[in-house]
Amino acid sequence: LLGNRVKEKYVAGDKMAALEVNIEKKHNVACLEWLKERREGGFEAPNHKVVKRSVRTASVNPKIADHKVVVTVHRGACLPVPGGKGATFAKLSMTFPKDAAVTSEQRTASSADLTPKAADDANPEWESVHEFVLERSQNMLRYAAKKHVRVAVEVYCETTKMLFRKAHAFLGKAELDLSPLLTSKDVVMTELTLMDEKGRRAAGGSVWLSASVRAPWNGKDKFLDTV
Repeated sequence: LLGNRVKEKYVAGDKMAALEVNIEKKHNVACLEWLKERREGGFEAPNHKVVKRSVRTASVNPKIADHKVVVTVHRGACLPVPGGKGATFAKLSMTFPKDAAVTSEQRTASSADLTPKAADDANPEWESVHEFVLERSQNMLRYAAKKHVRVAVEVYCETTKMLFRKAHAFLGKAELDLSPLLTSKDVVMTELTLMDEKGRRAAGGSVWLSASVRAPWNGKDKFLDTV
């Protein structure tokens, strides 16, 4: 359990706290090893007792501001690239409020700009991080409860037409539901099947997205009791 606390502190960016917990962990391990050696040597263990203690730790993402949603586009898989060749990229936007699709649009890097290891056009490893502003209001919470607060993603392929002019071919679209953020600070990495422009049929391929906020939108579970 102390090992888990070390990891949590380190991931949260609190390296000093992680170091202190790690020192406590090493001390406890050393004490247990000493007791084990004494018992194996025929000595009686000194009077002692094992105490379980609860530690209240913050269940938040401290690097994320209260009004931000951080979305990561991890990768694409088996994208239906025309002719099997053409750099791919994704566009993202929020579905809430109504004008968010225009005001919040962002895009990943093109697969052609990724490192050679991650630059497979049909299976790009984007690992692209995006921040969206989303003020927490009663209206937003109602929409989220109805699963109307989502991240919309559209995937495109760069193609070359006559006179070497580049065009963007639509490959598919999907949406990541953010309603889990009502009760959790994270939406785990999720595979989303790409659909056609009307959203009725699978277009082929998928994208993997995740999302995080500072704390659950319902204002609860900001702290966890760990033993």
